[in-house]
Amino acid sequence: TFGSFAKIYDRVTGQVVFQTNRPVGGLSVANTRFAWIDQWNQDFQVYDQTGKLLMPTRAFVKNAWLSDTFIAYKTDSTLYLMGRNQKMFQSENAIGAEVLLSNDLAVLKLQNNVIQVYGPDRLLFTRVNMKPTLTPNYLALSDSTGIDLFRKDGSFAGHFQSGSKVQFATQVVSIEQAGGVVLLISPSQGFNPQT
Repeated sequence: TFGSFAKIYDRVTGQVVFQTNRPVGGLSVANTRFAWIDQWNQDFQVYDQTGKLLMPTRAFVKNAWLSDTFIAYKTDSTLYLMGRNQKMFQSENAIGAEVLLSNDLAVLKLQNNVIQVYGPDRLLFTRVNMKPTLTPNYLALSDSTGIDLFRKDGSFAGHFQSGSKVQFATQVVSIEQAGGVVLLISPSQGFNPQT
């Protein structure tokens, strides 16, 4: 919890891999690494699963996100995004910026409603005025005209016109059209709606 001390345990052995000696202002755990923000001085540190520091400490960090591939963190004024091997992709104005991460994709929604989608090694594409939904298996970008679906590697899976009700799950997108017809779309298997 915010303001408390934290311990990170090995998922297999149950042994303590790391413990903080100061109160935590933020904590994030992925499969292969973890990160924490020191509540007192706002230092941000990232470690591998054995407790080895992976990159230099960043100062004055207010918020951070972590997956097995991406690291994103905000200071008062700037949002930073790093990809595979801590390659710095982007630094943007942090005001109003939102971050979504999976192990395969990073999505930044910036102040001017620009959506930037990154793969582990590069910017994949940019869109504007769309609402992103990211799961471990797909990305959906929606607006009033419908939904663009992308596979977890960022490749385009298909476009679907607006339906009456849309529900996003981890594996599939469910679209209930007028008249009660429900389509289940799995972007990872291509654009083959099932009713």
